[in-house]
Amino acid sequence: MTKLKGMQAGTPFKAFRTSEDAVLVVSFEEFHGQSRLDIRRYWQPEGGDEYVPTKKGVSIPEEQVPDFLAAVVNVVERVNEDWLDDIR
Repeated sequence: MTKLKGMQAGTPFKAFRTSEDAVLVVSFEEFHGQSRLDIRRYWQPEGGDEYVPTKKGVSIPEEQVPDFLAAVVNVVERVNEDWLDDIR
């Protein structure tokens, strides 16, 4: 199994609640044999007890993750440098 910094495919890193019935999940996935960082919206159907993935999200190939993170840091620096202190 392919690994990204020691993580196995399907391993969620973090989930952020975005509404009463939805979360944003950051995870490592394997798709067509390629390691990817996946950022995807999951929702909980009415009456359901599990969250299910939606089509809303991005899947970033492992080799592009450093460029993606650099872009995110660049945006955060431009918006508010205090955010960086919170994540360091």
